[in-house]
Amino acid sequence: MSAFTFSKSINDQPEICCNAPWPQNSYNIAAERGLSDFDNRERWVTSIDYELPVGKGKQFLNQGGVLDAVLGGWHVGGIITFRSGFPFSPQIGFDPSNTGSPGLQRSNQIGNGSLPNRGPNLWFNLNDFPVPNCPQGCFGDAGKNVLEGPGEKTADLSARKYFNLTEQINLEFRAEFFNAFNHAVFSQPDPFITDGPGAAGVITSTVIPQRQVQFALKLHF
Repeated sequence: MSAFTFSKSINDQPEICCNAPWPQNSYNIAAERGLSDFDNRERWVTSIDYELPVGKGKQFLNQGGVLDAVLGGWHVGGIITFRSGFPFSPQIGFDPSNTGSPGLQRSNQIGNGSLPNRGPNLWFNLNDFPVPNCPQGCFGDAGKNVLEGPGEKTADLSARKYFNLTEQINLEFRAEFFNAFNHAVFSQPDPFITDGPGAAGVITSTVIPQRQVQFALKLHF
């Protein structure tokens, strides 16, 4: 089973769940129009469950006996996920308008923030988002959520086998591997331009744990 989603969500206010629910300038709501915090442009999820054709009644090793007991009755499966990143805004840590605005203050924007080799140590070009320089007070002109954070590539895999104890009772053994290939799925970078070199644009954590393995036995009766 496989599902691909292509979507786009736009709003003109931050979501209460994810951000401060106030615009930076209450007299210019139009400046807040942009991608929603939860916008996820592309997402592809595939689920697999396959019974191996091995063992009694199957195509291979179907004579029963020891080989059937060891190799027969196995199912393998998994959930494989690919998605694009979530958007975020370039921000500054003070109010350049001197109005006391409680909204998140964005920087100015003179480029798209792209880098030739972006990575956790620097995810976007800080020079494209200068701090507003206006002695009389002003708001930054960068749009809301003009940057995109890291995406995801993960695979959760499993293997399970049934042991028939009687006609009505069987024992299921399961082995599950979460993030089986131990692929790092990074969190959003520090969006605050004013945090300075070594902090601004840097990613310091992941959103999915490293590989985890668990085993289980289940008795069906």
